[in-house]
Parts: sequence; structure tokens; C-alpha cells
Amino acid sequence: MCGSHTDSAKRKLAVLSERLREVEAEAGVDKEVPAAFDRELQRVTEEVGQTTERLRSVQIRKRALAGRSDEARQRQFAAQRAERFVGNLESALDLHRRLGSDSEFVDEVVRLKELVRQLEAELREQDVEARKRRALHAISNNAGRLLPHLDVESPNDPISLEINDLTIKVRGTERDDYLSEIGSGSNWLSYHLAVLLALHQFFLSQRRGPVPAFLVLDQPSQVYFPKRIVARPEDEEVEEVEEPQLRDEDVDAVRQAFEVMGRVALDAKGGLQLIVLDHASRDVWGDIDGVVGLPEWRNGVKLVPMAWLDEA
Repeated sequence: MCGSHTDSAKRKLAVLSERLREVEAEAGVDKEVPAAFDRELQRVTEEVGQTTERLRSVQIRKRALAGRSDEARQRQFAAQRAERFVGNLESALDLHRRLGSDSEFVDEVVRLKELVRQLEAELREQDVEARKRRALHAISNNAGRLLPHLDVESPNDPISLEINDLTIKVRGTERDDYLSEIGSGSNWLSYHLAVLLALHQFFLSQRRGPVPAFLVLDQPSQVYFPKRIVARPEDEEVEEVEEPQLRDEDVDAVRQAFEVMGRVALDAKGGLQLIVLDHASRDVWGDIDGVVGLPEWRNGVKLVPMAWLDEA
């Protein structure tokens, strides 16, 4: 062992060799594999190959038949759909038969069918764009009826409310102008007032309208003449404030605005309230139908009386 010639090494090698022979004998290494086994293995391998080839041929034919049987699949699908329809119909008929014996259910079915019919009718009418066009047309017509009674340069030119741009367009004979392209404060006041009143007239014409039926207007007369009250400290002497000279045409224009507001409020028959905060004197807006004057809110007199707050 490893070039050694001693007896002990030879004895150890002999022992190992003997143990190896015993292990090989137990494992059957010294036994020969019969020749019949190789032949059987070859035969089985050939059969597996042949079976695999036949299976591949069957799969090819199956795919070919499936590709040509689209019509058959359609017929099968139609038959299944018909079967489902028949099944649903039988279920519905059975439910109808069971409900037919209960008068409460029958009445409920009739009520629901009527509700469905009404909702379908509303949905057919509820073309959003068409309704929006009709609403804008109605508002423009309302404003067009008010403009001839206001101080505006072209009272007979039709207008339209452009909701996408939140402005007013005046449709003249030669061109269309947006409100921003039209000068004069009187035009601005008249168009704004006409459209605001027209909007509320339209809202009042709707059933269950969600818009509150009141409008607050702050100093519409300021376009024509300024405020005549001058603020000054309480400890100073009160100076005489000279009344501004009001032009007749300006007074007439402001009076026209109040007349239009009064007429719209009266036409609403209590359905619309207009609150106008203005410094114009009673000489301008007095004695107009539909216009009710209140005391000036000065020296503790206010829209909401202080006594109300004390009680709260």
C-alpha cells in the first residue's frame, strides 16, 4: 500500500477487498442482466413511439376538424342560448302564476310597470343637450322682452347667454359682439339686469326648481350718478353737501330699470323677491308699481333690526 511491502498493509488490503466483494455480492453486481430485458426495453420503446405518433396524428385531425366546425359551434351556441331563454321563460311564467294568486303582488307589479313607463318617457325627453338649448333659448327670449324697456343702444338686437364663457353675446345685423366688446356702463347694466331677471323667470317656470327665488342687486344706479352722502368724522362740523345735478335722461334710465324690476316682481305673483340696495333718492324710484321703499339703514336702522339679535 503506497509502495509499502509490509505484511500489515497487505492484510488490511485483503480485508478491504473481501468487504468489497461482499457488498458487490449483496447488490447483485456480479449478476448478469438477461438479454431478454434489452429486447423487451426496445419493444416497449418502439410501441411508445408508435403510440405517440398516432396521438399526434389524432391531434392534427382534431384541430383540422375544429377549424372547419365554426358553423357547428355557432349552432351549438344558439341551441344553448335558446335553452337558457326557455329556462328563463319557464321561471318567469312560474313566478307569474305564483304572483297571480296574490292581489298585493299584482297591484305592485302594475304600479312598477307604470313607474317604468313614466321613467322611460322622461328619459326619452331628457336629452341633456336639447334641454339645455331650449332653456338658453327661453332665457334669451325672456331677456329680449325686457331690453326694449331699458337704457340700451340696440334694444331690438337678439342676445344669447353663452354659458361656456359666462358672458352675453349680442347678435347684430352685421356682426356678433360679446359684452366685453360693447362700451357704455348703461349697456352693461341693462344687459346684466335683463339676463338676471330672465334667468329667474325661467327658474320660476320649472317644477321643483332648486334656485332660491330672490335676487339682491347692489347700487344699479351708480352707473348714472354717484353717491351723494359724504362720510366725515362725528366730531367735525356738518358741512352742507351740495346735491349733484341729475340729468333728466339719467333719472329716466334709472327709473326704467326700477320699472322693469317692479313689473317682473309683480308678474311673479309673490314668487320672486328683489332686494335693491341703492343710494338713489325716492324721487327717482318712488311711485312705481311693485317697488316698496324701506327706511334708510343709518343710525342703528338696519336690514336686520338689532332687537332681533337681542332677543336671540
